[in-house]
Amino acid sequence: MNFSFPYLFLFLFLTTKLFCQDVLVKRDSSKIQVKLIEVRTNELKYKLFSYQDGPNIIISKKDVAYVIYSNGVKEIFNISNTPEIEQVDSFYIVKPIKGDTTVTRKYKEPVLGDYIKFNVQLGVMMQSSSSNYTRREPSPSHTSEESYTSSSNKYLYNYNIGFSFLFGKSPYVKHVIGVNYLRSTGEYDYSSGSIGSNDGVYINYLQNYHYVSKIDFVNVVTGLRFKTIKRLYIEPLVSINIAANSDVRYSGTDTRKYISGGPTPYIYKIETEYYSNQKVSAERSGLTSTISLSPKISYDFDFKKQTLGVYISYNLAFEYRLPWMMAGITYYPFKKLR
Repeated sequence: MNFSFPYLFLFLFLTTKLFCQDVLVKRDSSKIQVKLIEVRTNELKYKLFSYQDGPNIIISKKDVAYVIYSNGVKEIFNISNTPEIEQVDSFYIVKPIKGDTTVTRKYKEPVLGDYIKFNVQLGVMMQSSSSNYTRREPSPSHTSEESYTSSSNKYLYNYNIGFSFLFGKSPYVKHVIGVNYLRSTGEYDYSSGSIGSNDGVYINYLQNYHYVSKIDFVNVVTGLRFKTIKRLYIEPLVSINIAANSDVRYSGTDTRKYISGGPTPYIYKIETEYYSNQKVSAERSGLTSTISLSPKISYDFDFKKQTLGVYISYNLAFEYRLPWMMAGITYYPFKKLR
């Protein structure tokens, strides 16, 4: 090697000086040659290597990507300065970093799911077995009377399936349009009596029937959905209960009692007809489509990256013609329509 002594001395001096400095690399990729004084929990204290007689400088670790020490060791700081982001419908709410009091609201490009949400529901409907009878009490007269009465007061359970669309951009108020398919079953009794005459003979007509009804309803609901706290919703809905299919049957007797005329009438003949499982129309039994209020409370939650919900609803049917309480679960199948 053809180095003279002064050049060799200069080379060794610069090399030693280079390896005595620390290199601080910020998160914006800028580099600073420093002399580290102290490494704290959340910050670093240093002096500029080119001005070591100057003041101490403190920098937060969240602004530092890594440090290369003078001995060649590299330390990476994994403190993220990325704010926590929570999506609320059409907006990203950026939560502040600890120690930072600023909160920003960033608008994102709207998508279909911001305006329309879709869910399906599966539930159980509970109703009284006496709920399907008409409560129709015809006006009695001096020659006839009839009445409908509940034959039992037990509770019955049936399935409910349906779906709903939620419309609106606001995360706090949505318009609901839903369709449910449900079945209502019930039992009630019917009795009537009348008196007629034929050629001086009085005839007492008596009817006693027991009705069993199974009515399938298409339940169309509409109204508003209000968000209260977190994901708890209140839905004051109007329900249109459309009788889609009916199976109403009765069993019982028709009795005719023949009563003689004269000053001392007496029953001289009784005729009875028996009926078993005879089918009648829903209109004859007084079961028709109705409109009612059906308030609903629901709560949505996330489960294994899926959005589910639970709900409970009550139908305030007119004259108790179709009252029910319904509970079940909802599922949002399409991510873009949540």
